[in-house]
Amino acid sequence: MISLLPSKIIKLLEFIGFSGSKEQGLSELELCYQVPHGLRHVLCVLTMLTYHLVVVYVFSQEEGDLEFCDAALRQQLTLYPNGAWFLYFKGRLEFMRGDVDDAIKWYTASVESQDSWPQFHHICYWELCWANCVALNWKRAEIYAAKLAEQSKWSRTTYNYQRACIMLMRGYNCLSRDELNTVNQLMADVPKYKQRIAGKSLPMEKFAVKRSQRFTNQNNRLF
Repeated sequence: MISLLPSKIIKLLEFIGFSGSKEQGLSELELCYQVPHGLRHVLCVLTMLTYHLVVVYVFSQEEGDLEFCDAALRQQLTLYPNGAWFLYFKGRLEFMRGDVDDAIKWYTASVESQDSWPQFHHICYWELCWANCVALNWKRAEIYAAKLAEQSKWSRTTYNYQRACIMLMRGYNCLSRDELNTVNQLMADVPKYKQRIAGKSLPMEKFAVKRSQRFTNQNNRLF
């Protein structure tokens, strides 16, 4: 994963002892994966699933090894049928394959598999929100966007803007007066929760704030 970072950061990490070789890292994880009863086996599987199903799609233009992920998940779900992480990654695998309905089913199963770690639910809610958006099921997507805005502390600016946009995707004529008021209030609240981390604003939040301000300036219209 270090190999996907900018070259300047890689050089710094290599200076303090980390390797920037993606091939070497994947090779060593593969060796660990081949030891099914090893102490680090599950950790290696989770790392490889994270790389192939999340990291490469977010931080690069490559494709993940979906065949490996399918085989690994079949094995792990046989051993841990209620494992929240493996259920989540199964949903992610189906999402990357384009099978949105199955993805939603597996993400939902992951949420229902445990209730001791609510923060993990937020990861699934994010995926469920976008999966329902892809399926054009705007009402269901809004439910998960609302849960994120109410429960997650990561970025209420992003979540409020996301929820408002999802509601607007149903069309102005399909929204009740109360729903339109909710959209307007969500957009008005977007700048209130803007964060600064190490003195820097998050690019995603800066985008959301600008768009919410444009919404207000355009008489409560995005376009």
